[in-house]
Amino acid sequence: MGIADYFFPRLGGYRNYRMIERLNMLLPGERLLYAIMIGGGILLPFAIFKWVLNPEYYRRFRNRPNTFTPFDFILLLLVWLTMNFILGRLAAMAAEGDRVTVKLIVILSVQLAIVPLELYICKYRFAGGLGRGGLGLMWKNLFSDVILAAACIIVVLPVCNVLAGAVTYWLRQFPDFSLHEHELLRSLGSVGTGGKILIIVSATVGAPVFEELFFRGILQSMLRRALSPWPAILITGIFFAVVHPEIQNWPSLMILAASLGWTYEKTGRIMLPILIHAMFNAVYIAAYLLGVPKVL
Repeated sequence: MGIADYFFPRLGGYRNYRMIERLNMLLPGERLLYAIMIGGGILLPFAIFKWVLNPEYYRRFRNRPNTFTPFDFILLLLVWLTMNFILGRLAAMAAEGDRVTVKLIVILSVQLAIVPLELYICKYRFAGGLGRGGLGLMWKNLFSDVILAAACIIVVLPVCNVLAGAVTYWLRQFPDFSLHEHELLRSLGSVGTGGKILIIVSATVGAPVFEELFFRGILQSMLRRALSPWPAILITGIFFAVVHPEIQNWPSLMILAASLGWTYEKTGRIMLPILIHAMFNAVYIAAYLLGVPKVL
């Protein structure tokens, strides 16, 4: 017995029946996204009242004394671009059938290779090193950080999804404007099991760790020496958005970046934005694998 068959006698009416039939036709990935969006609709008013409209949350921020310079940011950016270029050229030389898999290995390798350099710079630039008062790389609060990250995803992801959908719809009104799907999501449909594993590891481990150390840990901390929290968060968010080539996602990535930067400023723990970033990517990977007409 389907959901519609079970509820139809209780609800009554052809219109209600058609609505539930459409719910039955949703793909599992769509149901996952809709479930999170419903949860977000329930939690969003609480989040706005508790976090956005509460002036106490604008007064207490974690102090992270550091000696970062623009050279640190530029050095890491050059290393990132150089490694991507060199290894990308090597990937282009691979056999055509293996090219996608090799490119995925390159993406993951670059992400993981730069993380030790990021940690090395953070260790010596933060007055508190990698622990409390510095980068905030701590495992003590891991369980509570997982709970907080999940709550943040339930609130933020629906906002990002609706905003990305609205911007995509608007951009499609311009026939000459080409939209780009995320490279890893696009590759999911054309690779085998090994390739899918590489994408999952890259999206949920490599990218969150590398990007959060780069943007929140280093860039945002450097900007905080001269700016108050929100300007530093917003400038970092702009950099974070524009390094992603999917223009239709830039506004939603700014919302995500604001939540990542805000949680880092409030807790001083880099693990929390890493977990939020990882869960955000994991939801879309799962939705894509379970089946959605279009993941933005």
